[in-house]
Amino acid sequence: MHFVSINNRSHELQAIKASDAAGNSVVVSGVITYRVVDSARACLDMEHGHLDSYVRTQAHAVLKRVASRFPYITYDGSPCLITEQTALGSQLAALLQEKCNPAGVVILSFELTDLSYAAEIAPQMLVRQQATAIIDARQTIVKGAVGIVTDALASLGEKGVPVDGAERGKLVSNLMTVLCSGKSPVPTVRFPAISLLQRYASIV
Repeated sequence: MHFVSINNRSHELQAIKASDAAGNSVVVSGVITYRVVDSARACLDMEHGHLDSYVRTQAHAVLKRVASRFPYITYDGSPCLITEQTALGSQLAALLQEKCNPAGVVILSFELTDLSYAAEIAPQMLVRQQATAIIDARQTIVKGAVGIVTDALASLGEKGVPVDGAERGKLVSNLMTVLCSGKSPVPTVRFPAISLLQRYASIV
């Protein structure tokens, strides 16, 4: 006769490698908590002493399956492994439950405890993330600079300062250079610019 404990059990899974939706190698691990609710199934359908091993094996398979559904990280707000860990826990538990029904086990929780790029690609992916962050920052700066220049031209027009042709082009170029360069500007005043400033000063 076999005896099966119906107490809650928790197991920390060994970290394994999986591929995310983009094909990148990631390392994932988790903690599962479960309980035997059908001792007859647990005894008759599982070899004696193999229940825990069965649950762990199925949990590793589920980890790989769920990890492959999402990319590790995204930059457009779409779901990814980094941001969807709560939802991933629900998916992991549901899929593992399907696998463990024949064993008379109910899955109480399945939580990720480790998620990272595999060591062989981590340095390259860090460089990629840094490059992407720089590009995103530059795009934000340029977008803001365009808005500032547009407002400046509109404000000059409202105050009756005509800025047309070459003067408009130079003003836009200078403002965009100053706003986007990230360096302190070196002031240089040309005669046409002096004329424009004098006209503006006479109005305000």
